[in-house]
Amino acid sequence: MKSVSEQIKQARKVSGYTQQQVADLTGIALQSFQRIEAGTRWPSYEYLLLLSSVLKTAFVIEEESL
Repeated sequence: MKSVSEQIKQARKVSGYTQQQVADLTGIALQSFQRIEAGTRWPSYEYLLLLSSVLKTAFVIEEESL
């Protein structure tokens, strides 16, 4: 199973958005989004909901990740 950061990155690429576009559409600071996508920052529940809405997908979170 892919990590949440990998799922976000894949969904963004499939949607055809740049990191800047996703940051603008969600209101997440670009640097924060870059860190989330790189896996160095865990997205908050609020961010996951925003990303899910903009990227039109659901993310699977494994129990070990929590």
